[in-house]
Amino acid sequence: MVLRRYFVFGFFLSFVFRLSAQPPTVHASNIIISNVYCHSFDVTWTSGNGQKRVVFAGENAPVKTTNIYNSAFVADDSFGGGFNLNIGVYAVYNGTGNSFKLRNLKNNTTYFLAIFEYNINSGVYEYYTASGYATGSQLTENISPNFTIDDTYQCLADNSYSFTNSSSNSRGESMMYNWDFGDSTIDTTTNTAHVYSKGGIFKVALTASSPGCKAAITKQDTVCVPFITYFELDNTIPGNDSVQCFTGNRFQLLNKFKYPPPIYGTWDRAKFSWSTSQGHKGSSLNFDFTASQYGKITVKLIQSRQVSKGGEFCADSFQRDFYLLPPPLKDVDVNFSDTVLYLNQGAFTFSHNGNHITNTTWIFDDGDTSHKNPVTHSYSSMGKYKVQLKVIDSMGCEDTLSKEVEVIVLGIAKMQSVKLSIYPNPAAEFIRIESANSWEQSSSYLLRIFSASGALISESETSDLSHPVSINHLTKGMYVLQLISDGVSGYTQFAVVGE
Repeated sequence: MVLRRYFVFGFFLSFVFRLSAQPPTVHASNIIISNVYCHSFDVTWTSGNGQKRVVFAGENAPVKTTNIYNSAFVADDSFGGGFNLNIGVYAVYNGTGNSFKLRNLKNNTTYFLAIFEYNINSGVYEYYTASGYATGSQLTENISPNFTIDDTYQCLADNSYSFTNSSSNSRGESMMYNWDFGDSTIDTTTNTAHVYSKGGIFKVALTASSPGCKAAITKQDTVCVPFITYFELDNTIPGNDSVQCFTGNRFQLLNKFKYPPPIYGTWDRAKFSWSTSQGHKGSSLNFDFTASQYGKITVKLIQSRQVSKGGEFCADSFQRDFYLLPPPLKDVDVNFSDTVLYLNQGAFTFSHNGNHITNTTWIFDDGDTSHKNPVTHSYSSMGKYKVQLKVIDSMGCEDTLSKEVEVIVLGIAKMQSVKLSIYPNPAAEFIRIESANSWEQSSSYLLRIFSASGALISESETSDLSHPVSINHLTKGMYVLQLISDGVSGYTQFAVVGE
């Protein structure tokens, strides 16, 4: 009998245990979602007959009953912190109550809810997952921060950026704003403007907020700092000084610009614009020029920088003065007593009145020179001579002027001169007048031949310049042929070679 009693009692306990481990039979219901904001909302419901209930939330994904069985699901009302049931589905509440606040949500996003009642006995979790469990969904409010920049690329000089706010929210509520210009300065107005005190690429952030909503957007603007512009003379070139003599002057300049901070990236372009007060121009990195007028010469370099493709070139400039000394001589400072003299009939007198001249050299074009001033000189044969005057002044500047003089033989009158040339020259038997076509047509031409000393040797007339002129009567030596017609004279030297 005792054994029978124990058997009956054991059967009774087993029956009671099976009854207590059964899942609930009444679902939670009537989910109500309220106080909806961008990142949270409140959830309430009517509980079923379970000891506890677990709430799952899915981001843009309905909750499935798969995997909901004998398990204790750790929940967190901060979305994403609880047990991850499926992709995008997390446990957000687990307890005996009937409400909670779901937090850490994304704005403008739909969240799906499902509530499952369950019982626990001796570590066994029995979930009621039959159809009809409580579900709900909610779209969070939306806040959309946005703004425009009137000009995203500006030069540091006179920069001024205007920012126009176009933020909105789904409730149409008033919002608060926080601007961060990326240079440790902020503003809280709706629309704003900003001036940067340094160059760089800045990330401008606008944070918009309304009750329960907050979001930010970032855009970029660029403040271009021009190059530090500077140039100097190339000191490796002898005589390349800031003060130069007029003759042979040449100013050669090296661009010594520097890159100021910050470093913008791979796109960094430069343009160069050189100019002088005398009108010289240049667009290369370095610059050289020869001045044509003495006095002060101002050289200016405008150097422009572009740090973003298609952006504005931002300029900096530097200028410096140089000086060109006047030439020691001017044409009016040089005096020639004559420009034409007869052979053996006098001498030329040459002089100059240049200021501060320390050295004078006359070069007479016949092998003779002189350092006197004034100086006289005579020539031993007829011809044209290029007389050069070279001087050095007290500043060490050199100058050279030249002028032509002519020595003619006696008997050749001063009259309108026409170029005359003959061939062959030297000659032995005859000569021909090569420039006959340049003479006015005439019925008669006078031909004269003079010795080198100016003596008239022969004189003849001809009506045809194309005929050769015989010189068989002349001995070896230098002679002058003169051609005269209608007041026009031409002459030239020629040599007779003997056999």
